[in-house]
Amino acid sequence: MSDESYNELLKSQEWQDKRREILKRDTYSCQRCGKGNNDVELNSINFEVFGNDTKMELFVNSSFLNTNVVKLITNGKDFLYVKSNKDGMFSMNAYNIFVGVNFVYKNKITYDFNGTTIDYINHNVFIKLNINIEAIDRFIKILSSKLDFNEIEIDKEGFFLFQKEDKNEYTKNSHLNIHHRCYRKSFDIWDQPDEDYITLCNVCHKIIHSNQLIPFYNEKGHIYQFMKPCPRCNGYKRFEQYKKIQNGICFQCNGLGYII
Repeated sequence: MSDESYNELLKSQEWQDKRREILKRDTYSCQRCGKGNNDVELNSINFEVFGNDTKMELFVNSSFLNTNVVKLITNGKDFLYVKSNKDGMFSMNAYNIFVGVNFVYKNKITYDFNGTTIDYINHNVFIKLNINIEAIDRFIKILSSKLDFNEIEIDKEGFFLFQKEDKNEYTKNSHLNIHHRCYRKSFDIWDQPDEDYITLCNVCHKIIHSNQLIPFYNEKGHIYQFMKPCPRCNGYKRFEQYKKIQNGICFQCNGLGYII
């Protein structure tokens, strides 16, 4: 991978050509949830689910990458497990806390979805422990008059805790991402084998980076390190809500998305 600024590489004609090639191969749709550019019905939905009796606890058994899992408790019962990259807890006095719910086309995902070139998936409590079943049923009842659950379903991994100003990060947008399933030393980002790339929507991209390490191969094809997601952008490289400022690039990792 070139030492040139990653943000500059993404603007290059070579990357734009590779991007179009992979989008076409993947039929212009997210390979995890199935969302295309204009699939409004798959937009994430945000809920205010907090009453005065809602409490939060950090779920300490989670080993997610730079992403905490928070357990929401209401009426003394576990209500919902959600991901948060805000170092854990929000103040329950805040008026602008939301849960974002991700949707996928029915039977699209085969859990666990692997966004890397190796058979490594971090322990995933959302799948292994089969949590949030009651909450998913509740959300479906709430939304059944608006959405066709014969066609779509709620993503088991797609629960996020966030504040109002971060809403765009957790709402599907029309921009599809070309995700690197690995990086290769001495290869430009557009020059790797096609199987190293996959099309993801912005929310599924975030889900992949919250749970999986991306391998870095040397010239001989051996893994010599893993790239850990940047703790500021969680591997996403930029922030949609700040796109007017240098295209929303994350300043902590300079748009690379990783700490090497």
